[in-house]
Formats: sequence, C-alpha cells, structure tokens
Amino acid sequence: MLAYEYQSDGVLRFVEKPEPTAGDGELVVRIAANGICGTDLKIARGEHRFFPPGTVRVPGHEAIGVVTENKSGDDRYAPGSAVAIAPNISCGHCRPCQRGFQNLCANYEAFGLTFDGAFSELMLVPESAIKNGNVLVIPEHLDLGMPH
Repeated sequence: MLAYEYQSDGVLRFVEKPEPTAGDGELVVRIAANGICGTDLKIARGEHRFFPPGTVRVPGHEAIGVVTENKSGDDRYAPGSAVAIAPNISCGHCRPCQRGFQNLCANYEAFGLTFDGAFSELMLVPESAIKNGNVLVIPEHLDLGMPH
C-alpha cells in the first residue's frame, strides 16, 4: 500500500508498505479521507515531541474510512461499515482519566503520533482504541466519496 511516511531524516516521503492485517481485537480501515491540522504541520517541520530524530512513522490522526477486516468481536464494525476515528486513546488509569478528564490523559496514545496513522491507504486500529470508544460508526446514508 502507499503511505506518506515521516522518515528518520525528518522528511515526509511516499513509500510502499505492507498492508496491515488485523490481529485479535483489531480492525483494518481503508482510509477515505484524513484531515490536516496544526499538529501535522509541526510534524512536517520536525517540531513535534513524538517525532524525535530517527523516528519513522506514518502520521495522520483525523480519519474516516471503511472497515475492511474486523477481528474486534464487535458486529458494529462489519466489513463495509463506514467509521470515523477519534485520534487520542486515553489510558484510563492516570489521575485525569480517573476524574473523567480523558482529554487530559497523562499517558495517551494517538493515531499518527505514537503509532502509524492515516496518511496511508489502510490503517490498523488497535484493540485499545476499540475498547476506548475511538471508533465511531458513520450512518449508512452518509457518502464518504469512496468508489463502490
């Protein structure tokens, strides 16, 4: 698959990568669209704290797409289901999380920041994101603009 990868020399390049496959509890999503925000611009300038020298990672954390593989055990995510991905996965254990402030999680993970994200044709969605409620089903009547 084609991906736009941040490489160890601090440059973003299009590269061919192996297609991800879902393990137990995971999903694979074919990306229909991914937004670009200020975080992505910081990454491109080499200024993001999660991208120290030597980092190799696919950014992209504002994604919608269609499930191609579902090993989550949750039928809401059947192949062909359109989904939106909320980017930050809270730990659930730190003080802010315990107080209901998951948006202030001290130990969060995020698509495209701490692991590969959506600047690619396909993206692996880890079990932690599914259990955390980061995968939101998009109603069937909304068109993602993808070929059928």
